[in-house]
Parts: sequence; structure tokens; C-alpha cells
Amino acid sequence: MTLYQIVIGDWSNDGHGRTETYPVECNYKPQEVQRAIIRAEKKSGVYIMSREKDKILGKYEDNLLPRDKYMKLKEIGVNFAAFEDNDVVAEFADGNEDANITAKDCAILCLEMAKTQLVGLEYKFVELETLFGESGGFIGYGCFYG
Repeated sequence: MTLYQIVIGDWSNDGHGRTETYPVECNYKPQEVQRAIIRAEKKSGVYIMSREKDKILGKYEDNLLPRDKYMKLKEIGVNFAAFEDNDVVAEFADGNEDANITAKDCAILCLEMAKTQLVGLEYKFVELETLFGESGGFIGYGCFYG
């Protein structure tokens, strides 16, 4: 298994500057997962990573998954039951036209899209220990200013 991070949000810090990072263990390398997401985008017509104008979850405070995109993703085999709280499935079952997507849901959605294109893809979100931070020490505090 390969350990890497999925960064959701403004990773380049040139906009709102907010991100959530999710460490994941996966049996495929990050580049393979990225290529698989692109294939899933093309197959479904739903864009989450590519620079398409109708990209989902790509604008500030755009956290809604429209029902038509949800249906297209289901058609290619995205497993929405893999979402941790399953609110997405419940929102559509209740007749809503859109479902709220959290940053964690977005990370899961990316991996589930990749899973439709990579045979045997397995992943698990993990917790990483932090050296410093709350465990002690103000290391490098002075490196940031302005």
C-alpha cells in the first residue's frame, strides 16, 4: 500500500486558502488514481478534477452535487454507499434535487470514481501522527510573516 494525502480545496492558496487534507493508504499510486479519475470523468461526463467549465464542486461555496450528475456517476458504478454518513443517498431518496457534499465526501467521491476504472483499487483513510504542533514546540513560527 502507498501512503499519500488527498488535498481538497485551494491547495495552491491563491483563492480562499482553505483546504482539508486526508491521508490515505491505497494500492495504486497517486498518478494512476489521477488518470483513472480523468477516465471516469470522460466516461460519465461529470468533471471534478479536470478544468472543464461545468466542473462540480469547483467554485467557492459550491458544495452541491446535482441529481443529474449523481445519476451519471451511479451509471458508471460510483458507490455512494461508501460515503461515511450516507447523507448524499438520503438527500436524493428524500426527493432533493441537490445533495450537500463535504470535503471528506469529495475525497471519497474522487476515489470511488477512480475505483470504477481501476480493477481491485482499495483504499483506507488513516490518521497520521504529528511531530510538533499540539505535541509540543513552536517550530518555525517565525518563518511566516506579513
